[in-house]
Amino acid sequence: PLTWTRTLRMLGLTRQARRKATAARATYRDAVRGSGSGGWIWDLATGGIRFDPAWKATLGYTDEECSDDTEAWFTRIHAHDRATVRAALESLIGGHNRSVDLEHRIQCRDRSYLWVHVHGELRSDAHGLRIEGTQVDISAQKLTALRLADADRCDRLTGGLTRHAFLLALDARVADASRPFALGICDIDHLKRLNRRWGRPAG
Repeated sequence: PLTWTRTLRMLGLTRQARRKATAARATYRDAVRGSGSGGWIWDLATGGIRFDPAWKATLGYTDEECSDDTEAWFTRIHAHDRATVRAALESLIGGHNRSVDLEHRIQCRDRSYLWVHVHGELRSDAHGLRIEGTQVDISAQKLTALRLADADRCDRLTGGLTRHAFLLALDARVADASRPFALGICDIDHLKRLNRRWGRPAG
């Protein structure tokens, strides 16, 4: 009976330790998901890629719903960003860089897009040649930056381009010699008449 008691006590301790480990893993997983970050490993020898569950959860997928496939990954990347991401990863694989940092848009399960920051490092050891990377959701920061940029570009009263933004856009269009263009200016709100009557005397 004494041996049984000791055995049962050890089994109880083992179960308790397992429950604690499971709870700790769940807490870590929830924390990673809440932070909008996840990791991935791309085995360059086999071509296989593995996205961790937190990476998939950031895009709204469960582990089973999202396949570990490089082409599916590139398909989710926004069409305007895809070539930049491919070129950066090819440069990394070619050994021109040891790491890469990218910002791009990626499609979620609900068809919306997230802005993410991707960091990848080329590693070579006994486990083979691979790229280990992380992906962090930066949509909130990016939206704030875009709003600030729009505030600098647009007049707060009328919503139109500021003089500085208009001239920058005009310079960019003039520099593009591939297509001819014409510039038309029309006073649609009689602002010129208002300025002539009230603006000039006030300076």
